[in-house]
Amino acid sequence: MLGAVLAPAHAGQAGAILDFAAKHGLLLLQAGPDVLRFVPALNLTDAELADGLERLHLAIAEYVAQK
Repeated sequence: MLGAVLAPAHAGQAGAILDFAAKHGLLLLQAGPDVLRFVPALNLTDAELADGLERLHLAIAEYVAQK
């Protein structure tokens, strides 16, 4: 399990970012209002990791663009 703490400028917005991630097919969890929680499968391949990170990048970029 991994967690990513949001920058102070985006404090309290973890839930909103989760919605954008879901739109891009990425399922994340929220660990408080400022933390995104990642729980990848133990047998995750490098290709799947790269795909997930790209989806996360797109979701965050879309969130920031609409803000």
